[in-house]
Amino acid sequence: MVLALGVGCSSKTPAGGTTGTTTTTGGGNCGTSGGFSIDCKPVIKVNDSNGPVSNKSTKIFNSGSGDGTLELTVTNNGNSPLAFNSVTLDYTAPAPEDAPAFACFGPDGTTPCATTKWPNVAQTGGTGATSVKVTIRYTKPVDDKVRTARLHLATNDASATPIPDFVVNIKTANGVPKIAVESEVDLGFVKAPGTGTNNFTIRNQGTANLVIAQIDATALDDSFTLVIDGAEYHTTAVIAVNPQIDLAPGDFKDVQVVYKGKDDNARNGDIILHTNDPSLTAEGGPGWKRVGVKVNSTGPCLKVIPTDVVFGGSKVGGVAKQTVTLKSCGDEAVKITGLAFDDKGAGNFAIDFTSIAATGGKAPSDAAPLTIDKNSQATFNVTYTPAAVAEKNADGSPVLDTATVVVSAPASPNTPVNVALSGFGSTGDCPTAVVQVLEGDAVVPQTVLHLDGGQSYATGAAIAKYKWTVTQPNGSVSKYTPTDSAKSVTFTPNVAGEYTFCLAVTDDQGKDSCAPSCKLVKVLPDQAIHVELTWHTPGDSDESDEGPLKGSDLDLHFAHPYAATAIDLDKDGTPDPWFADQYDCFWYNCGSGKVLEWGSYDPNIDDNPHLDRDDTDGAGPENLNLTLPEDGKLYSVGVHYYDDHGYGPSTATVRVYVYGLLQYEEAFALNKKDLWYVATIDWPSGTIEGKLNASKQKVVTPNFPAPSF
Repeated sequence: MVLALGVGCSSKTPAGGTTGTTTTTGGGNCGTSGGFSIDCKPVIKVNDSNGPVSNKSTKIFNSGSGDGTLELTVTNNGNSPLAFNSVTLDYTAPAPEDAPAFACFGPDGTTPCATTKWPNVAQTGGTGATSVKVTIRYTKPVDDKVRTARLHLATNDASATPIPDFVVNIKTANGVPKIAVESEVDLGFVKAPGTGTNNFTIRNQGTANLVIAQIDATALDDSFTLVIDGAEYHTTAVIAVNPQIDLAPGDFKDVQVVYKGKDDNARNGDIILHTNDPSLTAEGGPGWKRVGVKVNSTGPCLKVIPTDVVFGGSKVGGVAKQTVTLKSCGDEAVKITGLAFDDKGAGNFAIDFTSIAATGGKAPSDAAPLTIDKNSQATFNVTYTPAAVAEKNADGSPVLDTATVVVSAPASPNTPVNVALSGFGSTGDCPTAVVQVLEGDAVVPQTVLHLDGGQSYATGAAIAKYKWTVTQPNGSVSKYTPTDSAKSVTFTPNVAGEYTFCLAVTDDQGKDSCAPSCKLVKVLPDQAIHVELTWHTPGDSDESDEGPLKGSDLDLHFAHPYAATAIDLDKDGTPDPWFADQYDCFWYNCGSGKVLEWGSYDPNIDDNPHLDRDDTDGAGPENLNLTLPEDGKLYSVGVHYYDDHGYGPSTATVRVYVYGLLQYEEAFALNKKDLWYVATIDWPSGTIEGKLNASKQKVVTPNFPAPSF
């Protein structure tokens, strides 16, 4: 049985083939055959002079300012032409009114909307009009009565309710809006991985409605979110508030700022409220109002660098020395009252208090603290005097001497800070490798890690060579970039699990480090559901190489319970969910910026699936994330062996994580075109069950055809 799409909107290059695109000439669902369909949908997008306009938003005309004009620009954010069914303005004039206060005009600005012949709006890359203008004119009546109107843009957009009618509410208000808001939101200190919140209040002290349709949050990183009326908005972007904030005179609205701590570093940035307050002209744009946001930067704050001091191999009888830096990271001076070893003692290590001039060479105390002004720093030295050559562990590595220095600054919320010391005795001074992972020791999959060996050192010599190695989870074949012999490298852990990064160095005298320096990094997903697919193809001698036809191509599928096609190839009595255009998330429709609308149509509710990777050249992984699954839904996981590219059978491994914990793992050998129905995930229980047929065997459908995209 051969199944093929009659019309496609994208492509995946098959073995020996070329990439191509077929452009639709109509709107709606692309025609298909064999029971499959891929939606090619127009998506309406509306802007005014201030930016995006959301459906059901309200635009205000100030009746005290005389006549006015609202110009709306309609564009097409979909992949099929957008057609107008009608453009109507609903307005009932209060008596007496000789001429309508509101009037609607087409693209030429003179023809009424009711008699305009509206052109189609082309999709990206299409031909024809790329935008269409709609103009609403307000003519001030002699009275000051409040007037309301409603603009309906009826199109063939069926991507979300209540579309096809895109509605813009219009009203008048006599007076001038005036915003009052705090100039800064301080979340205090939030110790990672904790969460901190604080509110700021927007008040309208004017005489007309205050409207805020957008908030520019690009200055804040993704550690923050804003919560307005229960809806969460992600930062790092310009936010279209939906519904927009519309405050009558005297009204107010609370906005919550949420910070999820990734580390103890200070973070500061402005958010910009885009308002209709005409008095705001000095903060970067008309109607702009800035609100500062800061965390971990109020009061005294102490940062210790480094917190892991590696002495490496040190000559017995000699004294090795390293420096620790204490930085004031707050907006007040920080007072250090304690600098001592923990209860396990110093061992062969010592703190050189003579290196601290500010305390007169003495240990800081409550009575005589070490005070560091804001934007300043101080240092102290630690020493290591090995007593004997280190014994060896079973793997041949040296047994380390260790100790911990505790730095206390009671007024700083992130102390005490522990500084770990390590070293081992050797017959001579070995060059010492030092590994720094700038992103820390816990990240989510696909975080680009920056590993630096620049702090490595040698006594009386310089480091000449670097050699990085990694122990990574099964299924991961990531490599260092640009090479494993660079001083600083990057590494992208795509598979969840533990990674151990090690560095060995050689100095310019030819001496090798006596032992490598290693760092453990845990890579764990932070979404509610994280599905990971990796595979091993014995016929592929190098599964880490990249490029067209360089490896086998397996695809991860994640289906909503609404997914259904017109075929039942696995013969279980129900339609197969695979390749269902809207409700099966896979490489064609769910990655590289493409979004499937599941659950709520509110763009601020993150309940849509995200396929992070489509690996076409061997081993994987392919990762699927769902942050907010829907209650009462049973999701399906599948794997399709799209093309073996001549490399033969492959063993697929699927892992499912729920809130970062591995809850399911299964592996199975597949042949080209096999479709494996792996498991179902019940929500909100999180119960995962492997899919079995009536004979208690895995559900694998041979020669399952993929549509021709």
